[in-house]
Amino acid sequence: MDFRFKNWLSSVLILLLTATLAVAQQPDAVSVNRATARNSGAVSPAVNLKWGSQLSRKRAERYLANLGAEIRTDYFDGMNDQLKAVAESNQIGEAFPLNVAASDRMPRVAKRAGDLFSWALPVSSTGAEGMRLQLDLSLLESDDKVYLLDAETLHAFGPYTAEKGLFWGPLVEGETTFVLLVSDDAKRGDFSIVEGSHIFKRRRAAKQCEDDLNCENEQIRQIATAVGHYSFVSGGGTYVCTGTLLNAQDGSFKPYFLTANHCVPSQSVANTVHVYWDYRSTSCDSGRGVDKSSLPQNQGSTLLATNSNLDATLLELDGSVGSRHFMGWNATAVPARNSNVTCIHHPAGDYMRVSKGTITGTGQRACGSYDNEIRVDWIDSLTEGGSSGSAILNDSFEVVGDESGCGPENCNGNSAPGNYDWYGSFFHFYPQIEQWLGDSTEPPGGDSLANGESQSFDLARNATRSWTIAVPANASDLVVTISGSGDADLYVKRATINWPGDQGSHNEAEFKAPYSSGSNESVSFPSPAADTWNVLVHGYNASSGTITASWTVGGGSGSGEVDWVRETPHKYANNQTYEYTYSKAGASRVGVHFEKLNSESGYDYLSVIDENGNTVYRVSGNLISNGSGNAFGRSDGWAYVDGDSITIRLETDYSVTRYGFKTDKASFQ
Repeated sequence: MDFRFKNWLSSVLILLLTATLAVAQQPDAVSVNRATARNSGAVSPAVNLKWGSQLSRKRAERYLANLGAEIRTDYFDGMNDQLKAVAESNQIGEAFPLNVAASDRMPRVAKRAGDLFSWALPVSSTGAEGMRLQLDLSLLESDDKVYLLDAETLHAFGPYTAEKGLFWGPLVEGETTFVLLVSDDAKRGDFSIVEGSHIFKRRRAAKQCEDDLNCENEQIRQIATAVGHYSFVSGGGTYVCTGTLLNAQDGSFKPYFLTANHCVPSQSVANTVHVYWDYRSTSCDSGRGVDKSSLPQNQGSTLLATNSNLDATLLELDGSVGSRHFMGWNATAVPARNSNVTCIHHPAGDYMRVSKGTITGTGQRACGSYDNEIRVDWIDSLTEGGSSGSAILNDSFEVVGDESGCGPENCNGNSAPGNYDWYGSFFHFYPQIEQWLGDSTEPPGGDSLANGESQSFDLARNATRSWTIAVPANASDLVVTISGSGDADLYVKRATINWPGDQGSHNEAEFKAPYSSGSNESVSFPSPAADTWNVLVHGYNASSGTITASWTVGGGSGSGEVDWVRETPHKYANNQTYEYTYSKAGASRVGVHFEKLNSESGYDYLSVIDENGNTVYRVSGNLISNGSGNAFGRSDGWAYVDGDSITIRLETDYSVTRYGFKTDKASFQ
């Protein structure tokens, strides 16, 4: 952190002085009830989900009839073998730039396919076994949809809309990916293809001495449905690792996914996670994996917690994972030496294998920088690159660690002599993730802050405390302040704070965190939405002090809300101006609430104007639906100006129309 050299130096000196006193089982950073830190595995309820291609082959062929000129790159033509030779053990792809405005390369004229219009663009990397593409869809209209299609099978991923913004798409097999745009409007959408990742190996066959999952008993084959093979993008390169679903004590079956920090260390990488489920051999020792394109898949995730010292990460996957096993876990104690463990994993990104071994060491430093590692010596089989993040299971098939790796990979025919690996300790990681896996009915902290109230905090290094603030309607000037000693960081966010994924500086409309030195920080929101806001204080170093929240609300006969319904035609006409004014004599602040606001992005603009004729806001696009959306520096549909009158004015150009707007109420203070 900037300006913290003194604190950093002090921390280093303390570590040096106390290094010889370190013990394998460090005290929990927060209070944990170890007696209940355990849960059994369970199968989630059946749900009706559509797996496989998101478009029928017939419909895909119809959409692809309007095909633009191919974008082909030769960055890695003929270089797959060289890339394999220098790649990291779990790397399967290498980055290449594109920076293509798709609308410039797609056909000029839209082709109607039923009630919709379509455009398509082939993107190729010569010699690739597959590709991942990074797209920026932020400028698309609300009714535009993008799909990514396998050029050979026409398997379709998507649809993706403007809400995705800048993101990495899934891994698509083959050297060509069709990028397809579908819209109910004949005007081409505006989006970019930013970067690609050239897949130079679909999978490397795992070593011969790896044991096939499908040769195991029914119980192991069933619990293996909790294990996912996934790819992710880091620095443009594509890599593979393994992860495991964990069963939370609340019975929610939320897709909490345990893996390694060295695979997914940040939210930016978590966004790119693409999981394949049930990737197995076609039959016991067949040597062939099933077709991955037909498997259940999940794309994207939220980073809930990660720890680089323990090499562990907990994600919550986007979407449903269907009916499958969620693994049990045990954090009551560090697993005993000489106890047996099982690991279900995807070595080299290949189909699922099983390794069995014995714990021969705990509380050790391994792989150069990981603390409290567990050593497993393999009795049968081993692990490889791509197995990273996979869980070790005790005799009750409970998770007790996640793989860091770093061991040898000796394979002599069907035997695997002298192999071992290191695993992150689930016991030590659990205090960070108890709030999601434990059966807690209260959010962490569980306190609330009233208007003008101060509360104290006293935090150890890396500890946190949380509060909520119930912000009422028509509140203004929300200010949250901490003051005290040590070094604490303040976070205030309308949405849920994802810790530690949200750690760092923020200055957004509804999320602020100064992230500065010391324990004296303050954030303010001039026009906060009426909602439950979230506050978190993190002890960057040991710290104590007070936290205070305050805001202003107009009261009595001097403030209120009135019905105020104004709307454009739906759809509005071209070359028109639609203007309405709300006034309240003597008011110091007035506002208008939009039920819906959708204009042609970048062409038709809505202005919000104050009593002096000043344009306070000028916005464009599909911004508000059902009374909420991101506009006017807020997400609750309100636009406010100082003074006693507010004017809203929509000006349209000569082509393309959208819904327009509709308001339902106005307010005054």
